[in-house]
Order: sequence, then C-alpha cells, then structure tokens
Amino acid sequence: MESLSENMENFRTMGPTGIKKQDWNNSDHRRIALACLVQSVYILQADKERGRTKNQTFAQDWWQCFNYRLAELIMNDKRTHINGAVFKWKGCQYWKPKRAPMIVVAFRGTFLRSEATSSDLEVDYRIVSHRLHKAARFETALGVVTRLAETYHPKNVCVVGHSLGAAIGLLVARKLAEDGSLLEAHLFNPPFASIPLETLAGSTVALGVNMMYTLATAGLALLLQNFEHGKQVMAAFTAVQSWVPDMYVNVKDAICSGYLEYFSVRKMIASQKTLVSLTAPFSFRGIIHFMHGMDSKPYHLIPSARLHVSSRKSDGYLASHSLSRWWSPEAELETIYATIDSQELVKK
Repeated sequence: MESLSENMENFRTMGPTGIKKQDWNNSDHRRIALACLVQSVYILQADKERGRTKNQTFAQDWWQCFNYRLAELIMNDKRTHINGAVFKWKGCQYWKPKRAPMIVVAFRGTFLRSEATSSDLEVDYRIVSHRLHKAARFETALGVVTRLAETYHPKNVCVVGHSLGAAIGLLVARKLAEDGSLLEAHLFNPPFASIPLETLAGSTVALGVNMMYTLATAGLALLLQNFEHGKQVMAAFTAVQSWVPDMYVNVKDAICSGYLEYFSVRKMIASQKTLVSLTAPFSFRGIIHFMHGMDSKPYHLIPSARLHVSSRKSDGYLASHSLSRWWSPEAELETIYATIDSQELVKK
C-alpha cells in the first residue's frame, strides 16, 4: 500500500544510500535490490498516469543501477493499469553473480490516490475473503510466471512483491510449488488474512484468543477433512512442504504481523502433532466461508518461511508498511527460519 509524491519517485533522492558496489552474496544488498525492483512497478504506473515521456520517466533508474532491463509489463485486461513487470539480467549470463536472479517478476501493492486504486481495493477484498485465487489479476500473473519458469527454468526465476503484490507473488509461487517447481520468492509486508491480535491487543489477550481459535479450527477441520474441499486444502499444503519463501515483516504492521503469530502458535502446540496437522492448513474464517458456500481457500498459510523481522520502535503504522523501509540503511532485521512442525524457531 503506497502513495507516492514526485519527490518519492526519484531514485536519486529516495533510493538506497551507502552501497558503493552491489554484492549479491550480501543478504542486505539482495533485499535492497529486490525491494527497489518492486518500487519501480509503482513508479511505472505513476509515469503512465502522469503522461511522462521517455526522457521524463523516473522508473528506469530503479532497475538500471542493479543491471536489469525491463523485459515485459504485466497489465490488467484493459491495459490501463501496470500491476507488475518482468526484469531480465542485462548482459551475458556467464558474468552474472550466482545469487542474482536471471529473471525477476515484480508485483506492486495497492496504489493509493491513483487511477488503479479502485481495482486494487477489489483485489484486497479478495485477499481478506480468502478468494484471491478467483481474481483475474492472479490468473494473469500465474500465466506469466508459469511461462517464464518453463522458458528459463524455475531456479532462474524470482518472484517479488509488496503488500497486495506480495499476496499475488505468494499465491503464484505457491501454486507452482504445488506442481514441483520451486521458485525463489521475496515478499515484502505480505498480508495475513486474519486479525493480528498481538499487534492490536497485546500478547496476553492474543495468546488466549489464538488458542481458542486454534481449538475451534481443529474441531471444524476434523469435520472438513472428510469433504473434498478439506482434502484439497490439506493436499495443497502438504505439497509445498519443501518450499521456503523469504518474508519481510514488521511487528508493528497489522497487515503482515499475523505471520509471526501464526508460527508462534504452531510452536506452542508443536508437541501435539495431530493438532498442528489439523490447524496449520486451515483458517477459522476460511472454514466458516466454506460452510456458507463460498469457494474460500487459505492459500496464505504455508508450512515454512524465512521471516526477516523488523521491530523498529519508531515506526508508526504507515511507516511500518512502507516498502521504503526495506531499502533503508537503518533496517535492523532478525532472520528466523520458521516451520510449523519444529519445536522452536531457529534463528539463521
């Protein structure tokens, strides 16, 4: 979710500082470069809306300095909005650093005060209702990424996104992982489609309510697993056990901090294997929606992830959800390898 002024679109004034030479083996440098590629998609849309000519555009500076070129735009059906972009490593691949992706597919999030805002909000509603898999934007993204993975091989394709775009990227990469194609994915502020109780109400209240929801979900899931819908959800969840996306979350961001609670609750009940296996693939809200006849599937729930956690106390709500936080030189992150079936969260 971003709102950009012209000054914020300028790479020279708003881009990352302090990097004299890009080092793709450096996790901070890699995070910064990928965040900037996502930012360029927001600015491509802004350039289009503001009618900038080729010599006036700001977007290209956000990818050219990392040695990428724009290969393809991902637009809506009417070709009025730019929702994503495909970037390809510029130059000979034999000189490409090993950790630099050959192909990067980037998806922007909700663009506030933009011509695209209303259509973005419609997709946001689908995220909340667990029906993102029914959105035309997802279908378009899946087609593009599937084609690229088949052309260049999955190991050479990286999916990145912010906010709404992170939800699109997560679902696209997850669907390919279900079929055995494991793509690298870096997801900034990915929406967790449930209420982040600890962020809003504190840890004590969150613990009690989360355990109540977990037990309720387990009871409903026990019934649902006998239905075809429940079997499909569990099979899809099991199929992505070996896929581990990188997720960048801020503890103060109510949109994405639910991932921290999700894995924390799994940690608390890790000794109860049956309870973990019943509750991890399902959400309480998703089951209720299904019982009311909605084709609702909790594709945001995953077995494991590398969580890159920012806990800056100075961040307010808007700052905590801003993409610019992830290329800031002041970013202090704790990286946690989280799984649903481990006894503890292992810091990496």
